[in-house]
Amino acid sequence: MSKLALHDLLDNPGNYQQHETYRSLVLWVYGVRPEMIKFIRAASTFKIDPLMQQGWTPPEALGLLPTDKGRIVCNYFQAEATIHECAHVLWHWRRTHAPFKKLQLAQAVATAVIENDPGASVETYNFLKGYVYGVGGWPGMYASGGRPKNLALLTDSDLPYIIDWEIYAGLCSFTFGRFAKGVRRVPQSLWPYLHDLFTGQTLVDPPYVLK
Repeated sequence: MSKLALHDLLDNPGNYQQHETYRSLVLWVYGVRPEMIKFIRAASTFKIDPLMQQGWTPPEALGLLPTDKGRIVCNYFQAEATIHECAHVLWHWRRTHAPFKKLQLAQAVATAVIENDPGASVETYNFLKGYVYGVGGWPGMYASGGRPKNLALLTDSDLPYIIDWEIYAGLCSFTFGRFAKGVRRVPQSLWPYLHDLFTGQTLVDPPYVLK
């Protein structure tokens, strides 16, 4: 199938009587690993409803057993939102079963900004800098009720200030799975986190390339 045909499929909500079909197509087109597509579908339901609050809700927050399905709601047929909320599903599992990953990710992002890692494109550097230091009136992802004392050497005591789950989901939807090259390439220190979800190869150009 041509790139044009794939874009037409993604952009025409009338093609999807089943919302799950849309989710699966988005994840496949933007290079989410087949085993991760299977995992995300097994771990979450997916619904598009403009009247509900958008987001990912883990099963325990719904009053269900952790082994049951969580819930994703997106307000519109939008690939960016779909990738973002589905990334939450994987990261929720990772941070729950391997809590050390929270600090590792937060430190990797902070270090890339502090050292102005040349592996990051200008657009990505500015994006990550906003996460670390904030931008405009937004305090960023490292200022939830306070700020770490030393961004260059974060500790577990800093984690209450850091919104690691949004850092991860934001990176995923920012890159659309194309993280190793292009105008939104990320430093190699962040590749393992994104490669956990994505192959790095997309079947179509991300929307930011088409602008």
